[in-house]
Amino acid sequence: MSLLYHYTSIDAFMGIFGNCTKANQKITMWATHSMYLNDPTEFKLGREICREALSGVEKELDIPFRERLSNKIYSSEEMHHQDVMAQVYSTIPDKIHWGMPYVISLSQNRDNLPMWNTYGRNGQGIALGFNEYRLLQTEGLEIKKCCYNTFLDEEYKALYLRIRDRWQSLYKNRDEIEQSNVCDLVYDSVRLTFRDEMPFIKHYGYQYENEVRCIAKPCQNTKIEYRSANNMIIPYIGRQIDIQCLEQIIIGPCADKERVKASLISYLYDKVKNLDRIKIIESEMQYRW
Repeated sequence: MSLLYHYTSIDAFMGIFGNCTKANQKITMWATHSMYLNDPTEFKLGREICREALSGVEKELDIPFRERLSNKIYSSEEMHHQDVMAQVYSTIPDKIHWGMPYVISLSQNRDNLPMWNTYGRNGQGIALGFNEYRLLQTEGLEIKKCCYNTFLDEEYKALYLRIRDRWQSLYKNRDEIEQSNVCDLVYDSVRLTFRDEMPFIKHYGYQYENEVRCIAKPCQNTKIEYRSANNMIIPYIGRQIDIQCLEQIIIGPCADKERVKASLISYLYDKVKNLDRIKIIESEMQYRW
């Protein structure tokens, strides 16, 4: 099973290991509210793709314009309402599972220069290598590879067809649709795509990340915490992950590698059992910062 990498800073690394002790072999990953991720098209892109798929289905089935669900589901008023509700609910503890998801971003890219530049403090940070299989066993996480909105991406093509199939199913019994409660219909149809598909659709400009996304599944007693970054207060939730998931630490290409490695070993010595199990290695990238 492959490793998945989380590029980060030394400061964030210390936060991840802050509560880890030899008696509590857990690290804490921060799942960030998706509204505060670096891609400004997050969810907006997924929603537009869902709308495009629905419109295509309606044209194929020759649904009269006034009867089209897309006019109800994707009206400007309904979209504004959904945006407001998704943002509000995702910061209310007992309604958090109705709102926008919280995300931990990983990458399939090992020791990757663009990733070091973007997420690894311009090569001065570190990358944590997690065992994918063990992460999949972690309770409260949904792990899935992102796809990018180009039909050259086979996963995107398959996802687009799944969305089309869902919309087609809504038209199987037109009489029921005409008589159904519009609010319930909107909720059900959006829920299917919002939670299952939209979090994993990204703009093709981010293909270089090869992102694998961990969605933190909240519950009613989930504690929402806050951190500051880029002059903004960012909501996040912590997820406990067994230290056994971590197999590798890569020191960035621009770091003072010898001293960083010594300090990592010193810092982790009293926190991690069987520290020798975690390989601490240096980046092989040649990069002048």
